[in-house]
Amino acid sequence: MNGRTGRPENPVDPADGPLARFAHELREVRERAGRPSYQELAKRSRAVGRPYSVSTLRNAASGTTWPTEDVTEAFVRACAHYADSPAEATVERLLDLRQQLSAPAPEPTPARARPRWLFPVAAAICCSVLAIGIMLVPGDSGGSASAAPQTITAGPADVALSGTCRDPVYAGRVTAEVRPCIAVVDDQLRTSVLVRATAPTPEVTVHVWLHDAVGRAALKGTLRSCRVIFEEAGHSALCGPFAVDAPENRVYSTAVSVEYGTPDAPAVWGDAKATGTQSPVLPWRVGKR
Repeated sequence: MNGRTGRPENPVDPADGPLARFAHELREVRERAGRPSYQELAKRSRAVGRPYSVSTLRNAASGTTWPTEDVTEAFVRACAHYADSPAEATVERLLDLRQQLSAPAPEPTPARARPRWLFPVAAAICCSVLAIGIMLVPGDSGGSASAAPQTITAGPADVALSGTCRDPVYAGRVTAEVRPCIAVVDDQLRTSVLVRATAPTPEVTVHVWLHDAVGRAALKGTLRSCRVIFEEAGHSALCGPFAVDAPENRVYSTAVSVEYGTPDAPAVWGDAKATGTQSPVLPWRVGKR
């Protein structure tokens, strides 16, 4: 590599949104390769059988448009040559991240006017549902978080985890990674998640709940939330652990969703299954009576 890096690029802030975050990730790949020029990357893309022009590869990391999957792979493989490292794992990670970040957000359902005669009927139904809800098994009730969200300031120190935890995975549209965990402590199920900022990140809300892995359903009465403030990239915080009640003889995992701002419930909460990002599964008192 001749050390030329070409003209300076406009800065991108990964906190500006999914497209900016993906451009930031591509630039990080190029940075770790020693910042080869785009002319060099274009030349190398031809050598790996995915020929693209200088302008196409530059636009891929510009933060102004989504690169195709093929352009993304060509960019990563060309950089891997200069980094002298295998490309497969990075290609897979970037393609997965592109799919997550470029997925369109669900559109809100517009409200419609309701006939006046529905209001007394709705009131009667609500009373009936409330009476039935009192008899529901703990953990199966609907609704949002049952307690006010914790507010946590993330820090640079390592955080001790307990139970069975997933390896770090990107948290969807947020510039952070998560490690959801599930444990049994003092004969009670506990959910928690470690969240770490991978880039300068504003305040986020972490939602944690218990997921029935066999029935494929969220136990909405177990929803808990944390507001996490990141002062620097690389800082971590532990949301939880939360003691939760759940029916026995089932298999559970901890599910998590991380979002910017302070929403009261996860964006996926309208889906009865609401899978989120999940920990490994844990049988809960299966066969023990």
